[in-house]
Amino acid sequence: MNIVSALKQGLALNQKNIKIVPLIYAVNFFLALIFAVPFFVGLHQSIGDLGVRNDLLQGFSLEWWSAIELDADGLLVTLRPALASGYGALFDNAQLLLTGGFKSFGWWILAFGVLYLVVSVFLNGGAIALYADEKRTFSSSRFFSSAGYYFHHFVAITATAILLYFILYKVISPVILNSVAGWTALSSPRVVWWMNFAVFLVILVIVLLLNLIMDYAKIILVVEKKNSAWMAIASAAKFAATHLWGTTGLYLLLSILAIVISLAFAGLLTVLHPSDVIVLFIVFSVQQAFIFAKIWMRLNYYTAQLSYYSDAQTNVRKLRKV
Repeated sequence: MNIVSALKQGLALNQKNIKIVPLIYAVNFFLALIFAVPFFVGLHQSIGDLGVRNDLLQGFSLEWWSAIELDADGLLVTLRPALASGYGALFDNAQLLLTGGFKSFGWWILAFGVLYLVVSVFLNGGAIALYADEKRTFSSSRFFSSAGYYFHHFVAITATAILLYFILYKVISPVILNSVAGWTALSSPRVVWWMNFAVFLVILVIVLLLNLIMDYAKIILVVEKKNSAWMAIASAAKFAATHLWGTTGLYLLLSILAIVISLAFAGLLTVLHPSDVIVLFIVFSVQQAFIFAKIWMRLNYYTAQLSYYSDAQTNVRKLRKV
């Protein structure tokens, strides 16, 4: 199977089980409320009586943000100027991906991110299990049952991934960057910029490969009914290595699709300024549609990769019979 066929089959499989998307969206929405309500209360207490409140409706004020940051406490410490436009979150995610600077986002967001990660691990097990069982359609009871059944295995895979990311960001990346700094100490700014750009490309490739392997580890764990998460990771690494062009090509194709969708929504959010209640409602609706699309796109990774893996294993079994 080529990567385009895998993508088409993955999209069809995702559409067949489309009820998973609103289910995960609902979990995301209520988790966001846990974070958003105290954040809004703190923000309202800080600016509720200030005249600058009306000015903020016309656009984000960096001067105001600088002033409030000095006295920020609790959740308000996490307020970032990147919230000013639709592209802000994308730049933040790219910065996090390349540098691993989790602390720069504040301890509250880091703690919330850990909570969300645990919930995502739980939901991923249910989603992949339903995708792997193509004979039956979506069922909420089977979804949550499978999520609980695979939870401890998926936690082990995620913990292994976190350990590898820690080694990458705290050991490998600093060594490479410090070496580049030493090599380019007497070089021109242009050379320094391109050398650091090359390092970030290397880091990006490593991160994408780790993500790819962990995705296939989850799929292999479910499809092959393995009892060890680490054996699944080893099998995934072997599969990715023996099908390097197919697995990486499919991952890049899915990533390009995700980037296009993200840029489209970000561009729309950038041109919309909540000057009145109606526009504010439109902005909120677009943001929620963006989150819905991101969930749908993330699930497409699993369905397309599952289709590619299943077809590859089918071909292997045919060759063995011959």
